[in-house]
Amino acid sequence: MCRTKEKTSVSKAKLLWAFTAAASLALTSNQASAVQDPPGCTINGLTYNVQKSANNVTNGASVTFTALQFLNSADAGVCAIQLASTGFVFVCSGPTGVPNGPVTTLIPGDTLLPGGSPQTGFGPVNFTNTCVISVNPGVTTAQVLWAAPNALLLDNSQTPGDPANIDKTLSVNIFRPCIQVTKACATNCTPVGQPIGFTGTVTNCGDIALVNVGVVDDQAGVVLGPTNELAVGATLSFSGSYIPSGSICGPFTDTVTASGIALLDPIAAVTASASATCHVITSPAIDLTKDCFKTGSPGVRTLAAGDTYVEVFVVSNTGNIGLTNVVIHDDVQGDITIGDLAVGQSVTNTTAPITPTPGFCGPITDHATATGAQICPPDGTCPSPATVTSAERTCTVEVLCPPDICVTKGVVCAPATGEAGCDASLTYGASAIGVAGPTNSSAFCYKIVVTNCGSDVLTNVTVSDNLLGGPLAGFTNILAVGQSVTNFYGQSYELNGGNPSTNVNTVTATGTGQASGIVTNAQATATAIVLPISVRC
Repeated sequence: MCRTKEKTSVSKAKLLWAFTAAASLALTSNQASAVQDPPGCTINGLTYNVQKSANNVTNGASVTFTALQFLNSADAGVCAIQLASTGFVFVCSGPTGVPNGPVTTLIPGDTLLPGGSPQTGFGPVNFTNTCVISVNPGVTTAQVLWAAPNALLLDNSQTPGDPANIDKTLSVNIFRPCIQVTKACATNCTPVGQPIGFTGTVTNCGDIALVNVGVVDDQAGVVLGPTNELAVGATLSFSGSYIPSGSICGPFTDTVTASGIALLDPIAAVTASASATCHVITSPAIDLTKDCFKTGSPGVRTLAAGDTYVEVFVVSNTGNIGLTNVVIHDDVQGDITIGDLAVGQSVTNTTAPITPTPGFCGPITDHATATGAQICPPDGTCPSPATVTSAERTCTVEVLCPPDICVTKGVVCAPATGEAGCDASLTYGASAIGVAGPTNSSAFCYKIVVTNCGSDVLTNVTVSDNLLGGPLAGFTNILAVGQSVTNFYGQSYELNGGNPSTNVNTVTATGTGQASGIVTNAQATATAIVLPISVRC
């Protein structure tokens, strides 16, 4: 629309006059007054086009309501009206969803143009109100009231308003999208070093379907979706696992976040999170093996006098958690410090050569255990031993004692029965003197005792005598430790050419140590003297 400056100045004067005059009019509550420019324009009525920015929203959303005013004028593009008073009102919904909230009115002086076209200098051509929808729980609809005058008083004449939109209620639907997520450990106590498993559910706890539903774990990453749809009240299950970083002892806490979208005006995104703390269980264990042998000769556990031996310990971490403060406790060597042992690690410790006590012979046996402490602190949910001890291990070496054989020999004159009477009833000594009889000889009895006087079984035992012959019958070829065998023998000796004879005989006993293989022997002597018969006065 085009106007000259002169006409514009006149029009403004008329507007001021019209506003002043309109202010003195008695208006009813359903009327609004206005002036028209230029005077004499034909205005047939007023039309309102009321609109809203959204139909479906969440509680707490903002919705904009707009009323567009149109003049029904025969002089299209020429006429305009300027409000002198107001009768145009927007009323927002209250907590119950019915109009009872903030009120916005059209300000006097606002301008309405034909066809809704703006004209410079006359202000807005529409009436906008933004309502924040905030209703009580359970309320699903919010209403906004648009109230307009049913008549517009123009230059003391009424122009009818738009009957269909004089009082109009606009409604928006209220939805409360909601998502809920739960999370739990897959097992109460996960073996240390294994992946931590978890399970959970995601539920649509709202009143509208959700799309693009997904679940993300801050350790395991995406565990569900995000392409799932979830109807109202529906539930989806998910599971996942992860290997913890850093310390392996736990406990470990991780968080899942569920998200979804409700297709509202505008789109509403919902999220929920849940955490779970999962514990691990350790199974500490330690094992010890022990060996001992002659120095430089693995597998040889017998020692000769003067030999040395070594002990070899192997301590192993047979559990699933690292050990610290590992110590071998030996009742002969004392404590041997090992230190730390990783899972599966073994450490071998070999002693310096050990010298048996001088003069000692026989077995040497000692006992050992290994102890260690696990590296994880105590966990009341999944308890396990703080320290562990291995089974007791023993090892034996034997210092071979030199074999020893003892022999004694005694002689006595034979009884009247001769050599057949040689037995234990006689008293034997180192020597005996007999008198030659009619046979020019004398009989003697011998007692020979052979004893294993060492600490080793004797084998291949033989007994011989230089005068009695040998090997002598009656002796066993094996003598246990401490065992003795006694035998009796008879022997006659003649004079030496009518002169006395001295008969010294030597017995020799020989045996072999069963363990050592050492041959030992011993000798004993006895003297038998034969005298001729003589008579002295």
